[in-house]
Amino acid sequence: MIGEKRYFPHDEYARSDDKILMLRAEYRMEGYGTYYCLLEMMLESKETHLRHDKTEGIAASLGCPNDTFDGIVSLCIEQRLFDTDGEYFWSPRLLEWKKLLDSQIMA
Repeated sequence: MIGEKRYFPHDEYARSDDKILMLRAEYRMEGYGTYYCLLEMMLESKETHLRHDKTEGIAASLGCPNDTFDGIVSLCIEQRLFDTDGEYFWSPRLLEWKKLLDSQIMA
């Protein structure tokens, strides 16, 4: 939802998490930044997920080459930062945060 500001937690030591270290080892800060941009985009999405068949457009919007972007998403899935059903990909942790956020808004 453009215009509505919502926040999600960014762990203090996220850069040192084993999964994030694997991402940074392969793609350096481009991988790290892309990962957090994808989390923001997921939070903006009503469904809190992104479509695999839209990755070319997402990559272009981030100024990331398609092959690099696809590699980052694949590594995020491999490292279990994201889950996928083959059509969509999402962050299980972000889904939990959004449920908590939505329950607080409704209370």
